[in-house]
Amino acid sequence: MDVQQSYWLRRPGVADFGPALTEALNLHKGYWTLTEERTQDIDGAVVLAPLAMACLAYDGKLPFGVESPFVPKCLLEHAWCGGFPT
Repeated sequence: MDVQQSYWLRRPGVADFGPALTEALNLHKGYWTLTEERTQDIDGAVVLAPLAMACLAYDGKLPFGVESPFVPKCLLEHAWCGGFPT
């Protein structure tokens, strides 16, 4: 982890990350489920910017307690999504 990421994870207000992530996910869900056409659009399957921030928080051991299908847990944990033993 570089110095800039380290600062981000330790700065004041970091406790607000979980609620901010929840709000971003709710807004994303609201937009992408507004119509049947949007619900079927693959572009709304994963919310990229909040996913990136959640990955930084996860890697920095920042607990945020948010689970969502828009932020796949397997991506946060550096695992295969839908993987199977070989």
